[in-house]
Amino acid sequence: FVHRSNDMGHTVSGDLIPESPWFDIYGRENSSQTDGGKKPQNLFRLIKRGAWLNTSQEVYFRIDQYNVSDDSDRDASNGLLLFSRYQDQDNLYYAGLRVDGNAVIKRKVGGSYKTLLQKPFITDRGVYDRENNPSLLPVDEWIGVRTDIRNQSDGTTKISLFIDARRDYNWELVGEVVDDGRFGGPIVTDYSQAGIRTDFMDVTFDEYRIREL
Repeated sequence: FVHRSNDMGHTVSGDLIPESPWFDIYGRENSSQTDGGKKPQNLFRLIKRGAWLNTSQEVYFRIDQYNVSDDSDRDASNGLLLFSRYQDQDNLYYAGLRVDGNAVIKRKVGGSYKTLLQKPFITDRGVYDRENNPSLLPVDEWIGVRTDIRNQSDGTTKISLFIDARRDYNWELVGEVVDDGRFGGPIVTDYSQAGIRTDFMDVTFDEYRIREL
């Protein structure tokens, strides 16, 4: 769940109080990932209502704190990510920046991830190490992630990833890929949902926008 203040969205910050009903829910359903229910923000997933097709989606993230959980799901693939063509939790596209500094575009088909694009983006903050350098993403700095996705006349789907690393509204094209079905399963070409994903961090969100292309 997300809080809203000053026209910005926020995950839970710090530990959730035990009196919250969410504490018990996450403690039962996702105990290891959320430190016994204290940190539901470790599994933040926000899916927008409505269905979208060819879209441009963007948001600015600010990591307020990185949560060094002992859970095995805290790994290099975590990050600041946008969902596109979200059919359900097992079938979707996502793109964004990982804690290991890589930009990534992935597709999830039947619960299995397929990497469509992965390339270094943050290269000046050392080398990722789960224990000693668990996130190369900046803390207390705004960073923008934008994805464009559209069906093409030949039946393929094109996904483009842009980053605004300084929040100066200059979007850098980091990479793009065309899904032609080689990555497993039928191409997702129908109206679907969109949204945001972050992992093992307290985050503030600003200027979320989505529009049809």
